[in-house]
Order: sequence, then structure tokens, then C-alpha cells
Amino acid sequence: MSAESQTFALLSNEWVHGTSQIIDMNSLAHWQKTSLLSAISHEAILCIQSVKHSGGYAAKQRWGTGLPPFYEQFVSCTGNNIRSPIHTQMIESGAPVFFDLKNDRSQVPASWASQFEEAGLRNVVGLSYAENKDKEDELLTTIGLYNVPHSLKSKLDRLQRDMMPYFHRAITAAFASKTNLISKITPIEKNILALVAEGKSNKEIGKAIGRSDETIKARLASLMRKHEVKNRIELAKMFALN
Repeated sequence: MSAESQTFALLSNEWVHGTSQIIDMNSLAHWQKTSLLSAISHEAILCIQSVKHSGGYAAKQRWGTGLPPFYEQFVSCTGNNIRSPIHTQMIESGAPVFFDLKNDRSQVPASWASQFEEAGLRNVVGLSYAENKDKEDELLTTIGLYNVPHSLKSKLDRLQRDMMPYFHRAITAAFASKTNLISKITPIEKNILALVAEGKSNKEIGKAIGRSDETIKARLASLMRKHEVKNRIELAKMFALN
């Protein structure tokens, strides 16, 4: 076995083992910070899961970390969808993508390239996996890994073929757990978390929903303990209410 094959085998084993531990959004975040980061060096990640319909694909869920808020806002559109030439290319071709800003800038819209650069992004690897491909119930998972080693470009086909099925199954389970989690929180808690995600203070949240800021503080503290997160921002991201 060549040195490159040995390296890929180690990477594949790390990925497969890591994704087998994903059962919810917390374990998904842990996988990204440990197994995935160990297997593939990266500075940000964005994953979208979409369902097929007559007009194309509609995003059901979206998860990511590390991207500047202004860039995420720029590429965001209705629901959890994003407008990105890389994401569009993955959907249209089904093939993995390696985009390098320095070499491929002329191939994408100038406005998007400018935002990509301003966000401190140099490149992105796009991988996808389709369950029940070309059927009415097709479920598509796409993942973007940003600022990765350039050597990854030669491994794209193997990454997508050998690893994405495992990630697809894992993130499907995590998203299902998230949906179940959201169904268990109260309407007041949903309002609080939505306002936290908007950057509102406890006092502002209390005023908006007719509660004291001490009540808001206590409710958030209880939710953070229950869901084992360190701060209110992580809590809001866990639910990512849309």
C-alpha cells in the first residue's frame, strides 16, 4: 500500500468511526471539533440537507460553524437554502467540487467571490450524497469544508464515495433528534431562543414577551444545564429556530 493510500485509509477510518458516534446535535458538534478536524484540517463547515421536488431541491435543515455571520447572511435565502455557486454546482452535477479563490475566481460571480474573500475564505471542498437518488423521496446531503489543505483536491472522488454515505446517515439522525428536541420545548422557550439568536439581552427579551429579565435568565440557565451547553449562543444554535 502506498503512503497516500495509507494516509487515506487512516482518514477514512477516523471519519467512519467518528460519524458512528453522532446521535444528536451535541455529538455532531463534538465530531466536528475532534474526529473531523483530526481527519481533515478546516476552519469552517456548512452542511445542508434537502428534499427533491418538481422545481429542484428545498432545504430541510442546515448546520455549520466557523463562517462569519455576514457571509452566512449574504448567502442565505428562503428557509435554510443558500445561494452559492459551489452548492449549485454540487446539486447540478452530483460531483465533488474543489474551489480555490486564487485560481478559480473568474468562474464565479464577482459579488460572491468578493464576500468569500472578505470572510477570510481561501477555498472550499464540496461533497454530497443522495439517498434514493432520482426518486420522489430523494434526500440530499451536501457539506462544504472551508480553508482545507490543497492536497485534498486529489482525494475528492474517494472522499465522496467512501465517506459521505456515513456522514449522511449520521447527520440525518442528528437532524431527526433536533426536530424531536424542538417539539419538546414550550412556545415561550421557542420565543426566548429566537430572540437570543437575534442578539437580544435578557431585559429586551423579557420586555418582548412580558416576563422579567430575572425570569428569562433563570429559564435560559435551566435550558443550558438541561442540554449541557456552555452559553446562550450555543443553546440558540442548537435549536436554530427558523
